[in-house]
Amino acid sequence: MSVPASGDDPPSARAGSLGDNPPPGTRRPTMHEGGMSAMSPAGEANSGGAQVWVRGPRSADVGRTVLVWRSTTPARTVLLWRTRSGTPVATDAHCPHRAYLMVDARLVRDAVECPLHGYRFGADGRCVNFRRSPDAQIIGVREADGCLWLAL
Repeated sequence: MSVPASGDDPPSARAGSLGDNPPPGTRRPTMHEGGMSAMSPAGEANSGGAQVWVRGPRSADVGRTVLVWRSTTPARTVLLWRTRSGTPVATDAHCPHRAYLMVDARLVRDAVECPLHGYRFGADGRCVNFRRSPDAQIIGVREADGCLWLAL
């Protein structure tokens, strides 16, 4: 009798699981470990796209300084901050200019500044101090239940 390699489950343990190929007529669960949900924070069903709402940090932890937040599922690094009016903003942590990971970025007025070349990206993702710069990737964010929810 052969012993399964480490990390492999015997076939009997996999029989009823919803692994990569769920049985016909079975749908995948909508909630996963790590706070992922196919529902938006407002309770709206996901439209079937690749976007998943992930529970982020507590609302109280995001203020007028840049917060670097790492999601494990899906793997992503996000910059979070609030505008002067208090609106939360989330962008991808990589600068669109040179893909520099802006973990040491700072907030200048209502724009996050890349420390490498000084590009500043506003709450709408557009560069505010250079005309021919690519836009930063804005991530949908909502506040609900004392947390920020990110559309990853």
